[in-house]
Order: sequence, then structure tokens, then C-alpha cells
Amino acid sequence: LAHEISHILHGDGFSLDIDLIGKGHVGADGTDAKELRADREAAAFLIPPDQLSSFVEIHRPLFSKAKILEFATSLQIHPGIVVGQLQRAQAMMYTHGREMLVGIGDILKSTALTDGWRAYPGF
Repeated sequence: LAHEISHILHGDGFSLDIDLIGKGHVGADGTDAKELRADREAAAFLIPPDQLSSFVEIHRPLFSKAKILEFATSLQIHPGIVVGQLQRAQAMMYTHGREMLVGIGDILKSTALTDGWRAYPGF
């Protein structure tokens, strides 16, 4: 959401990103300046970059669950946000910290008119 809001605030026009991961995604590899900016601003929306960098510097390579929970609590955010940003920054392997992530697909689909792939729940 913060990524898309960045596009709106910078006047990039309507830009709904469909390819969020995989070979169709741009931004993470720097190929599109607007996407890279939106990625950076979205990450900074909930965790200030200097605080994340400091956390990584102090605790790398062992990010204990207790330290992640403490950091998330200090920022008043869900620990899954911290885990996700650590993984995205390649400071933590994607196989670690999974128990702190929360699946939201079912929650979103239960209240949406479609699931994004033109499937209509309940029909």
C-alpha cells in the first residue's frame, strides 16, 4: 500500500503494480527509478532506514525472536514487518522467522469482491 501511495504522492499517475515479484518485477534491481523510489519509501514508511540499519549492525547474524519482538514493539509495528524487511534486505534468510509472519490472503479475500485473479469468492 505504501509503495502505491508513493507513486500517487510523486504524481507518477495511476500505476498499479501487477508483477510484485519475479522476472516481471522492476525496482529491486534498479531498472526503474520510480519503482526503486517507491520501494525505498514504502520500506521507510514503518521502519526508519537508520533504525533498521542500526538493528542489523548490532544483531547480525543472529536475529533472535526476542530482539525482533523488542524492536517491533519499540516501533509499535507487527514483528512480521521487521522480519519481512530483514529478509528483503538480505540480512535474514527467507526460511528464518517464518513463525512471526501472518498470512493475510484469506482475510483480504473474505472481504474483497475478487481475489485479484478474477475469481469471485462465494460464487
